[in-house]
Amino acid sequence: MAYNDGYKGHKDSVKAWVNFTQSSTAVKGSYNVSSVTDQGTGRCRINFTTAMSDTNYACLASSHVSSGDPKNYSNGSTINNASSADFIREDSGGVAHDTGQDCFYLVIGN
Repeated sequence: MAYNDGYKGHKDSVKAWVNFTQSSTAVKGSYNVSSVTDQGTGRCRINFTTAMSDTNYACLASSHVSSGDPKNYSNGSTINNASSADFIREDSGGVAHDTGQDCFYLVIGN
């Protein structure tokens, strides 16, 4: 269910999504995302075109892992406010890490 398909406001509808490259913050495709901004190594801010109604929304973060890389990577998110949330990527040692591979961010909720 997309944000603008008649389900707007339903708690189970997709409110925003983006496919981007973390190392350059280049957006490859998106919905309801105005920009992705670099917040330092391993962290990017996802800025929403239309703000969420409050901060009670859910985010899912994911990214490709480079072939042959011996480390495991963790992707996560943190909600800043109704207008933005952060994508976070760390290696298995807890060290922040950028990637030149595709990253994905999905927002579901209010």
